[in-house]
Amino acid sequence: MKVYMKTDTGKIRSSNQDAMFSVQPEPEVFCVAVCDGMGGANGGSVASELCVSTLQDQVQKAYHADMSDKSALQMLATAMYNANRVIYEKAQKSEELSGMGTTAVLALARQDRLFLAHVGDSRALLLRNGTVTQLTHDHTIVQAMVDSGQISEQQALKHPQKHIITRAVGVLPDVEIDDSEWELQQNDLVLLCSDGLSNHLDNEQICRAAEQLAPKDLAEELIALANENGGSDNITVIVIDVDEPTGGVENG
Repeated sequence: MKVYMKTDTGKIRSSNQDAMFSVQPEPEVFCVAVCDGMGGANGGSVASELCVSTLQDQVQKAYHADMSDKSALQMLATAMYNANRVIYEKAQKSEELSGMGTTAVLALARQDRLFLAHVGDSRALLLRNGTVTQLTHDHTIVQAMVDSGQISEQQALKHPQKHIITRAVGVLPDVEIDDSEWELQQNDLVLLCSDGLSNHLDNEQICRAAEQLAPKDLAEELIALANENGGSDNITVIVIDVDEPTGGVENG
């Protein structure tokens, strides 16, 4: 198993309020996260950085090799709850940071299992046998409209409110977290990304790039394609190559 990760400011933004991390608590086990901050002149970057630092610290302290699958999933949810508390309390102490928050998608890959916890519209995707499956469900106004049948998925792609999220880490004292567990198979790739990627590339384009490139080149190429298509936001991509035997992280 190996991880490749890269972040980019994009073509429009003057700063990057995305943040990411990868830790390897034991051989063939990785925990990774992507966070996309929001709020004020620098509140977004403060929120996303606080989120990744808290998540990383929580996982490193709590993970142990013999923990059950149920405990692994609970560990991720607990880490997210604690990140929410840290960000919210920080925001209460500073008028400048008031209302800041961040999306977060947190993944733990070990052996043949993938565990996820997420809030907001940063995504986790599974690339398998030439298809892409979205493993997370966007917490946005537009996704809620799709779920209720008010608009179609095609209409959602161009909807003017597609950037408005309904959940974020750190905005309120408590947060609702989605968590899930998935099976991993040989030749799978797991991709985590901020909406700077998903707003400019659809699953078919992501799949086509994955079929044409080695996993080590995929994050960089996807960011380049998103920039070619507008690059209107910060773009962050993490790729987990399940089959790569050497281990380690490459940070672009």
